[in-house]
Amino acid sequence: MAQTGLSANQMAGRILHREDNIYKKDIIYDVLKMYMDECRKALLNGERVTLTKLGTITPQLRTHIGSYNLPTCNRCEDNPPPDVGVKLSRSTEFRKQLNEKLLKNIENGEIGLGNLSFDERQLTILRNSGFIPDETEE
Repeated sequence: MAQTGLSANQMAGRILHREDNIYKKDIIYDVLKMYMDECRKALLNGERVTLTKLGTITPQLRTHIGSYNLPTCNRCEDNPPPDVGVKLSRSTEFRKQLNEKLLKNIENGEIGLGNLSFDERQLTILRNSGFIPDETEE
């Protein structure tokens, strides 16, 4: 199953249907768009962005030594240009919740995490290590 990201509009729809929500969908959507825009601006300025109860997004500057087989990376003769990577680190509590949910799903015969499934190589490793029975398929 191909994964698709959750859009701001879809997230606004989810929030709209929460019991504790008192706002209209267009207001929720506008606030989400403003928040995402501020996160983008902060990352473009080299700042870390902490998503409460989830983790932290950190921009990282990278330089490369040597050459690569990709033409776009070899613009500077032997030294490709620097670029920016992004690191996402999970909070300890969120990491614990994700791992507990995954293990509970496996115990209940659901091999994965909702819309996220293991690939065939990972399934083989899980079968060989005894986490899942041999006859289990994706």
